Amino acid sequence: MARKKRKFDDSLVFAVCEQFLHGQRATDILADLGRRGITGLTRESVYFIVREGVARQFLHLRAPKCVRTEHALRTHFPSVDIHVVDAARDHAVGAIVGRGVEIVLELIAQLAAERPGQPVQIGLGGGATTQRFAARLRSELAAIEKLPVKLVFQAMTSGFYIDKPTRAPTSFIAAFEELHHDVGLMGLFAPAFVKKTDYARLRRGPRTGEAFKFARDMDIVITSLASAGDAHSEFQSEVLAMPANKDKRRFLENEAMVGDIMWRPFSAERVLDYARGIETVTLLELEDLYRFCQTGKHVICLAAPCAACHETKESAAYPLLASPRLRLVNHLVTCRSTGERLLALHAEGTPG
Repeated sequence: MARKKRKFDDSLVFAVCEQFLHGQRATDILADLGRRGITGLTRESVYFIVREGVARQFLHLRAPKCVRTEHALRTHFPSVDIHVVDAARDHAVGAIVGRGVEIVLELIAQLAAERPGQPVQIGLGGGATTQRFAARLRSELAAIEKLPVKLVFQAMTSGFYIDKPTRAPTSFIAAFEELHHDVGLMGLFAPAFVKKTDYARLRRGPRTGEAFKFARDMDIVITSLASAGDAHSEFQSEVLAMPANKDKRRFLENEAMVGDIMWRPFSAERVLDYARGIETVTLLELEDLYRFCQTGKHVICLAAPCAACHETKESAAYPLLASPRLRLVNHLVTCRSTGERLLALHAEGTPG
């Protein structure tokens, strides 16, 4: 019969992790635990407890900045707050998420100081990168003793993977409710897909209409993006793969689509819209993101490589920097490989 794993409280797990990271040997950590009356452990137990600390998100690595690349991009594209983490593309998602969380915490403090007593509304898009962002942000907020402001988290999409329900924003924002801070939640209970011709009616419907209206007041939006050439893109594999979207796919190919944000496509020069077919439900259109950026709100794009194949997304990210008509984000976080390729596109004189 397998031995039952011992459970350790948070304070003990944190203490062991802290000692381990400060270079104490496992035997010294065991001796300290023994002085606390915790016995029956081995050296392997110490490593197990450290792994448990990782699982409980007590340990976060902070990737260094890729200073030269970041400075060059900011010089070429001063209208966007660009951050480049010095992480290889196959390990970049966690580093990009971590820097994104730091930006949001800075913005929360800034908005709280500028507007005392007013809540800060944060919108979260769908997908694996944003889900990781939400988990990391919750962990960081849990470590803060007191926030100066109420936070309201809103799900911007309903999600559509029936076998991956935790990928839906309404699912992963629920964890924020467990925090000891003053927190509000706004879910989105809407169909995953609707006909384009029915979309206006959905926006006016009961409950869903309230969510659309509430979204206008968001202060911070967190989203990611996908490249048109990435076969793992949810927009390509789920939305455009529908038989009802055959004409839409042909239209987007003819218009030279380069990417999508929240399943809304764009070319190197403009937002692309097709009057028919099936749409994914999302509270904000790309035109809304453009307006947000023009009116002092904050749209943060986590431009991480594809989680499946680690391909970078510079072909989709570059127009967001170079094209005045595609100022859909005003903060962009990416990795060293993507940053270098963005600089190469600029050097080539690639139009945006």
